Amino acid sequence: MKLKSIIAASVLATSLLALGTVNSYALNQTIDLSSGFASFTAPAGSGVLNTGEDVLDFINLATGTYNFDFSMSSQYASITSVFVNGQAAADYGFGVYRFFGLSNVSTTPFSVTISGTGATKAAYSGELSVSSVPETGTYLLLIAGMGMVGLAARHRMFS
Repeated sequence: MKLKSIIAASVLATSLLALGTVNSYALNQTIDLSSGFASFTAPAGSGVLNTGEDVLDFINLATGTYNFDFSMSSQYASITSVFVNGQAAADYGFGVYRFFGLSNVSTTPFSVTISGTGATKAAYSGELSVSSVPETGTYLLLIAGMGMVGLAARHRMFS
């Protein structure tokens, strides 16, 4: 009786372990960027670059122009290129580890395209943060306000 329980527990544990390795991280992802910051991951065994290209689409960001900072690291993946809205990220490699980064300005929507081939242990993770670019009118108001403060200070000095 004890042997049957042990075998049943072993089969159940193996089944749960196998189910636990299936996830929806890799391949094409849709990621929420409404807070201005998003992180993404594609762990080993999740099908990293199985089709030769993973596309990450970032959603829930107001239409406009944004400064952005992108960083990504990978291991055991033969990544040939990483593009953020068509702009190539810089690539630094150390053995099986590779690092990618890009800081620039672009308009919404944001999309990251990762090209290459993955191996069994291939994985990557990264972050994208954005901040809005002030419009020209904002700078004009700032300059006008500083001019008014300067005039008021000058008026006080001579009265």
